[in-house]
Amino acid sequence: MLHGFDYLRQQYSQLAKPPGASQSVTSTVQTLADRLSKQDESVTIEDRKAAVLSLKGLSRDHNRLVGRIALAPLLTSLQRDSSDEEVARALVECCITLCEVQTAESQTPTNPKKKVEPGPPLGLQHADIFLSEPGPLHALLPLLAPKRAFYTRFASLQLLGALLRLRPSRVQDHVLVAPGGCGAVLECLSEGAGSSAEIVRNEALLLLPHLVHANADIQKLVAFEGAFEKLLDICAVEGRVEGGVIVQDALEGLESLLRYNVSNQNYFRETLSIPMLAPLLFYPPPPPPPSSLGPNNARQAEQEYARQLEAFAFQEWDHQKVTNARLVIGIAGLLVGGQGEGRKANQQALAQSGMTRCLFELALASTAPDTLKSQSLNVLSSLLKASSANQELLSTLLVCPIQALPAPQANLQAGGDPERQDHGLAASNRPSSEFQRHHHHHHPHQLQPTLTRLPARPAILSLIGTAVNGTENKESLGVRVAALACFESFVADNLEARLAILGTMTPPASQGDERATPDPNASDGRPVSAGSLLLEGLIRSPGTESAGVSARFDAYKYLLSSFLFSHLIRGSETAKRAAREIAITAKGETIKRVIKDDSGEEEEDDDEDGVASIIQVIVGNLTQAERELSEAVRRERGGVVATATNPGGSSQGRATANDWTRVMTGYLVCLSTWLWDSPLSVRDLLSESSNLQVLIQPVAQSSGVDPMIQALCAFLLGIAYEFDSEPGQVAITRKTMHPILHSRIGSDQFATRLTRLRDDARFSEVGPDVFERICNQEVDLEILRARLEANENHSGQDQDALVEEKVGGGAGGGNKEVASSTSPPSDSAGLGPGLESEETESDEESRRRRRIGFWFDWSFVEFWKNNFVMVQKSILVDPASSSANHAAASTELLDAQRQMEGFKETIAKQIKEIEALEKRLEAMTQEKVEETTRLGNKLEEEERKGKEVLTRLGELEAEMERVKAEKEKASVEDSERRRRLEVKVEEAEAARRSWEEKAWGLEARLSEREKEMEGLRKEREEKAGPSEREEELGRKVKELEGARKEREEELGRKVKELEGARKENEEQVEQRVKELEEVRKENEDLLVLLEEISSKRKKEKALLRNGGFEVSEDEEEEEEEEE
Repeated sequence: MLHGFDYLRQQYSQLAKPPGASQSVTSTVQTLADRLSKQDESVTIEDRKAAVLSLKGLSRDHNRLVGRIALAPLLTSLQRDSSDEEVARALVECCITLCEVQTAESQTPTNPKKKVEPGPPLGLQHADIFLSEPGPLHALLPLLAPKRAFYTRFASLQLLGALLRLRPSRVQDHVLVAPGGCGAVLECLSEGAGSSAEIVRNEALLLLPHLVHANADIQKLVAFEGAFEKLLDICAVEGRVEGGVIVQDALEGLESLLRYNVSNQNYFRETLSIPMLAPLLFYPPPPPPPSSLGPNNARQAEQEYARQLEAFAFQEWDHQKVTNARLVIGIAGLLVGGQGEGRKANQQALAQSGMTRCLFELALASTAPDTLKSQSLNVLSSLLKASSANQELLSTLLVCPIQALPAPQANLQAGGDPERQDHGLAASNRPSSEFQRHHHHHHPHQLQPTLTRLPARPAILSLIGTAVNGTENKESLGVRVAALACFESFVADNLEARLAILGTMTPPASQGDERATPDPNASDGRPVSAGSLLLEGLIRSPGTESAGVSARFDAYKYLLSSFLFSHLIRGSETAKRAAREIAITAKGETIKRVIKDDSGEEEEDDDEDGVASIIQVIVGNLTQAERELSEAVRRERGGVVATATNPGGSSQGRATANDWTRVMTGYLVCLSTWLWDSPLSVRDLLSESSNLQVLIQPVAQSSGVDPMIQALCAFLLGIAYEFDSEPGQVAITRKTMHPILHSRIGSDQFATRLTRLRDDARFSEVGPDVFERICNQEVDLEILRARLEANENHSGQDQDALVEEKVGGGAGGGNKEVASSTSPPSDSAGLGPGLESEETESDEESRRRRRIGFWFDWSFVEFWKNNFVMVQKSILVDPASSSANHAAASTELLDAQRQMEGFKETIAKQIKEIEALEKRLEAMTQEKVEETTRLGNKLEEEERKGKEVLTRLGELEAEMERVKAEKEKASVEDSERRRRLEVKVEEAEAARRSWEEKAWGLEARLSEREKEMEGLRKEREEKAGPSEREEELGRKVKELEGARKEREEELGRKVKELEGARKENEEQVEQRVKELEEVRKENEDLLVLLEEISSKRKKEKALLRNGGFEVSEDEEEEEEEEE
């Protein structure tokens, strides 16, 4: 609109360039501001209008200058001159320009020399000035009245929205005190037909969520002004969930009024708005009772209801319709999010309005996308909690699930069902656009399937089938975990439903049993019931499925089956007893055992050889999964399976280590839940000693085993030890288990294994909203795929690759990992051509959670955290007691027990010390005995040697006496001989002298008489013979004397040697005697010490005996016998 443009240009030119002088922008703005500020009559409304229009034009190029100088006058003019439409519109549009916060790119100056001033954005500063007082905002709200012009109202809504985005809390405070403030906004929603009125209404719809956000007071005021009726009327007029983005805005406004506001939720129920939710999803209302109609009318009403229900099941779904339907279902979820009386009333109202059945039909028997089904099941889980009406509805509800069939089979189905053709429904049995898109996305080379409705079956059967086997889209995990959550709420406080499902696990008595429903997927056509379907997924050997190469291994089937069964028996010994009565024969058939009494003993039956309980079958499957896990780890280490490209599973049917870990997790969770506070179930587990070895082996290994599996096995061992309190004939008892756990694992290692689970991301990331987060993650994936489909610059194949790269692997079904997200991505993600926007921190967190996948539900995590400490300390308790008894003991008793334990430890320590001292004393006594024996033997040897020496000495003395006697005799003989020799020598000397005298006298005669001389010479020679004999005799005497002297010397030497040996022997004997004396004294000291220790031990035993402890009497009896 260019009204008044010529006038504006003329006035602006005159003000900008006054005649005769050049005027600056600052002076111009100041002049215009002064004109708005004047209160006298000289400034007319036309002048102020011109000033406002001029400032509006200048605000685009000189935003800071106009805001600094003229914003206050503009606000004054808004409060004073808003009655004029043109002035009011110009003022509001000028304020919009001043309060606009520019983006980072728009703030970049085109002139490089111009610097961007630091500080908060100009729009934010101007908004603070606008909201510094409530007057300007109070003047703005009346401009929303229907009597004002369209452009004024539209601009006012835009300005109010801009202020709410910048300073929401301050705007809400001003609106609360403004007269009719909330009503002015709601009047914009009550517009009639016409393009301008719809534009105002749509703008008000966008404004409403921002206005009521996080402010309960405004939410109440808006609700009491009739916002619920207006918003629901808009949804109905625009075509309900098919109404496009307008319905989305209305539903978002309705959601913002109900979120976190219990008062509005109750008011929503009191205004009878809840019955209007189901029709928004095109769910037909139930027909009136036949009694109020005639027979023909009642039949026509039933047929019409069936036709509408068929149309509801086969309706088509596009992205916008799914978004709107999610908002409707989310509103129903808000109404049952509390925990008090309001929640109960809302559950009853939703059940009576048909919304509960609508959600069941949508989740279990429709062509809705999996994201919508998962959200419906999550809301149903809240609807079923502690609500007997909704639980009864699920118990009796029959649904007709939809199955995709190939084209030829579908033609046969359609041709063989004339009744359905008569209803004109054959043409509607085609996949929805959402299903076709998703099917073509994952199976581009397959023919489009045709959908058909199966015969009616119990809704609980379809619910369990959805959790165990999934939907047609095997990639979706959200539907399966949502079905698990719904089942948990259904059986949480419903023992009758638990026993009913457990009762259907055994085959029916006859084929006409109403508990069973023919299974169209079974090759043998056997009937299937809810219990048998659940039990099949629990007891079926996972190795049989993983053996196939063409089929994809579904690890979640065993995980979710275990979780479903654990919810059936959790916290109910009656349900656990019913489960123990179920047995599996060697042929795989299910039978019911008869138990005599609560002792758990079965009736003997010779025909039941090879029958195993469910616990034994689960342990067997656990053992097989453990072996398969080891084999898978070896394969992956060898590079046979490339898990890096498919971390959640294998696309070729071979199970990965991650799959087997998930299977083992399900079995261990089920066993832990079953054995908790159930001694008879523990007896069933411990009836075979090999079962204990299966659990101990992973915990005892130091490496090569997943820490999570080790923690779960340790947790199960602790439960088995804690609750093994029922006497009976079993292979392993609590008393025998205690030393095994301490020797194979140890208390420290046991505690470490359990503590490590808390740090595992697969466990620590699980929260109460784990199911909702997984479903929201799949919604994120669908949103990204929808945006990529709208992108014209990428082909379908590139889109899929980019989605998988952006989202981090996609939603995991049987083999792909799925995590959850807290909120869908915002529109600011910037997903343009090529998906070149940077990933935010939330994207990284979402991708990390998706890689983790689904491992635990919150019920088990909460159960584990509540009982972790007791199980951790269970193996420290004596087998004769239990942790529960310790927890129930009083403080005095615990203190006495603690002191008693201290006394026991002290006594045990002292006993050990006494035993050590006794052993030491015994060893020392033995050493002393051996030393005494050795010294005695040595002494005897020395005495023997001494005796031999003495004997030898006596012999030597006798020999010496003999030698002395012989010496004396020889001396006497020598003296006699010497005397005789001396006599003879003297005689010879005398004879010689005489002969010499004669020789001298005869010398003269020698010469004369030669003959005489010869004769004389002969004579003399004859006389000379006795001289030689004397010399020889002297020589012999000398020799005898020398021999005698030598003999005497030798005898003296021998006597000295004997004396020295005798003295040495005497010294050695004295030394040995001294040593023996010392040993005797030490023995006497040790005997005194032993006597003191024995007396002390007797006193301690007497104290123990007085304290009531058992003391052995063996040692005392031995002492008495010795005495």
